[in-house]
Amino acid sequence: MMYKVEKISGNRGMKDFNILPYEVYRNDPKWIPPLDDVVKSTLDKKANPYFKNADLELFVCYKGTRPVSRGITVINPLHWEKHGEKSVFFGFFESFNDEEACRVLFDHMGGHCREKGATIMEGPFNPNHYSELGIQIPPYSTSPTFFETYNPSYYPVLLENIGFKESRRFHTRINRDVDQYFKQRHEHISRPTRTGEFKVREASYFHINSDLEKIRDVYNDAFEDNWHFLPLTKEEYDFSAKYLFFITYPSLVVFVEKEDEPVGVLQCMLNINPLIRQYRGKMGWFDYPGYLIKRNHIDEVVMYAVGIKKQYQGTEVIDLLVKALMYICSKYKTLSTTWMPDDNIKTIKLAEFFGLEPYKWFSIYKKPL
Repeated sequence: MMYKVEKISGNRGMKDFNILPYEVYRNDPKWIPPLDDVVKSTLDKKANPYFKNADLELFVCYKGTRPVSRGITVINPLHWEKHGEKSVFFGFFESFNDEEACRVLFDHMGGHCREKGATIMEGPFNPNHYSELGIQIPPYSTSPTFFETYNPSYYPVLLENIGFKESRRFHTRINRDVDQYFKQRHEHISRPTRTGEFKVREASYFHINSDLEKIRDVYNDAFEDNWHFLPLTKEEYDFSAKYLFFITYPSLVVFVEKEDEPVGVLQCMLNINPLIRQYRGKMGWFDYPGYLIKRNHIDEVVMYAVGIKKQYQGTEVIDLLVKALMYICSKYKTLSTTWMPDDNIKTIKLAEFFGLEPYKWFSIYKKPL
């Protein structure tokens, strides 16, 4: 049966794009469907301000009339300019265990991107460097935590068989008894308030817009030199954070300020994945009251990001953020992390202080076009 790839341009193609993961994971009890509205919004060129500067295309590979593989390509000229590499990101990759389908899909996507000047394909990014990224590699364990990708065990083999090579590896960490871990080591754990010229405060529902701008300000400075990082515009960060208090509380977002200016931020999120599993990707407004009630019983918090402006790195700011995280940990049973590079010694030492053990591994793959 013949394979063909179509660039998505209408409702039929989008339906096939969206339904494919439900078919791939039909018999996988660990898979947790993402919320359809979130995926739709993320891939909406008009709604997502990231695509004001980046080219997005969606593709589906068919075997006969059946969708068997899918992916997106993202070309961002700003990335080319800053990082000196004409790379195209691929993402939202899903496929049956069909090497030929995978090869046909990536040959078609690669040809499209070569015409636009790209020389390297890299991913997955869903859809960029501050989203979910990577292919999970062995050892496999549990269902995905919030902000983790998840995939069948054959994905790494599929990509390697069509010419991709691992270019970067990350891992997550976990402490399943973090509240007891610190209670056994510290007689009293209190919320930090200030040290010298630095003060600590939690985020506020009543100042959400200004607090979001302060988070963006810290991250753009702190992460400027990080792998693949591009500064976020106000519009981009507001868009990425529009569901922020759906997945966290103000008490889990902590600022360190000097003279009311932000110099450090700690962001923790709730692991909402076990809770949203029941919605099978479709959550209506009538589901929100029940969700908000059940959210109060989530006992796992995810350390999403810690950022300190470069000028204040190595100061008391890190101590204040560590104490703030310890206080948060005293309220939850489990602490896990989003991805961290295997070679980031400072981050790994901080993780070890919190009793966080390596948990899952993820790889980024690269292929010349």
